[in-house]
Amino acid sequence: MRFLSPKNPFGLFLPVLSLSLLLSLQAAADLPELTDTSSGIVSLSQERELGDQVMREIRRSNIQYRDPQIHEYTELLLFKLGQFSQLKDRAFRLVLINDPTINAFAVPGSVIGVHLGLFLEAQQGAEFAAVLAHEIAHLSQRHYARGTETEKKRGLPYLASIIGSMILLAQGGTEAGLAALYSAQAAAASSRLSYSRLLEREADRVGIQILYRAGFDPQGMADMFARMQRAARHNTKPPEFLLTHPLHENRISDARSQAEQYDKKDYPEALDYHLMRARARLVYKNPENMREEYRKLSLDRDPVMAVAGLYGLALALIREEKFDEAEPIVDRLVADHTKLAFELLKAELWIASGKINPAIDSLQKLLKLHTNNKPTAYFYVQALMRAERFEEARRVLRKQVLIHPNDVDLWSDLADVSGQTKDILGVHRARAELFLLQG
Repeated sequence: MRFLSPKNPFGLFLPVLSLSLLLSLQAAADLPELTDTSSGIVSLSQERELGDQVMREIRRSNIQYRDPQIHEYTELLLFKLGQFSQLKDRAFRLVLINDPTINAFAVPGSVIGVHLGLFLEAQQGAEFAAVLAHEIAHLSQRHYARGTETEKKRGLPYLASIIGSMILLAQGGTEAGLAALYSAQAAAASSRLSYSRLLEREADRVGIQILYRAGFDPQGMADMFARMQRAARHNTKPPEFLLTHPLHENRISDARSQAEQYDKKDYPEALDYHLMRARARLVYKNPENMREEYRKLSLDRDPVMAVAGLYGLALALIREEKFDEAEPIVDRLVADHTKLAFELLKAELWIASGKINPAIDSLQKLLKLHTNNKPTAYFYVQALMRAERFEEARRVLRKQVLIHPNDVDLWSDLADVSGQTKDILGVHRARAELFLLQG
């Protein structure tokens, strides 16, 4: 039996995970990776296995937030940034954590975790992208493997405890996760302090380079660090990101100096970021308060921010079930802009207000145009299930799991819909795939 608590919802997970990691790493260590001289103890293939294990644990933990649109935006941004990095394994596994704190983390094996709270704090798209670029830099520079190399005497237990504690931190910086992380780091604090600062500085430098090459303002890194530092001053508890990525005295100025080395030019603000930010903010903030804020933003002189304001206003009204007020705003967005996000907002409005048949007709057409688009498929399935058209929903989901075979939500939905259609074999198959992904 596993005893769960708010402070440690993984129960007895950490010591079990550390033991299993030790065993897997010890077994792998007996087979040296001759082509990977940088890692010493941990090879690229071992890192991938480590990432697989972390993903299974996270999938079991029920800490992820399900919003296919936010997930797709962040995932595409990762792939865009990754193209301009030295990372060999660019098959990112993104984890969206349902937590309002400011945090992001990277795990060997190209696992990137992002707390929704990062959307709340990052005011501009470049600031959000900077945090992702920083995490990609940690992976591309093999910082976990190199850190373990410096701790050969403690190497395997050190890496295992770090990864175990990072998974605990992923669910919101719990006391258990922080305690485990600090314990692991304290074991080598005196010898690693200056070295870890060098790694962070290197991640900043490489991250800024990635940011610039990907078309983002390189000042976004320093701007985001400064924002986090201000948040730390005004709160008794600093942002979780700063607990694992401490800001030393000169780090912000160093980031600004590095960014100034690049050519100065205008960087237009990304509309997509502000649309997804509105979705994330409305998870934690009062829709009534957000409605008035976005109403003011819709009058902004910047056309990008004005459109983002209209989107946020419509979304807040939908959350408040003020559908009659939301509909003309959504219609205006659809009429003025050729953008899938606004078409999906229209479908979201129809589903929420009970206009299921128009939603189904619209989403069916959209899915023919955007076959691989998971957000469109998600809303289409929701509409079909509301209409009790389970057989059609099952057919859609069966196609989607072929496109996205590692999506636990799709397999879970498929199991539910298969049960509604009395497809018992389909239920067992979908559940088997789900359990396999969860380990």
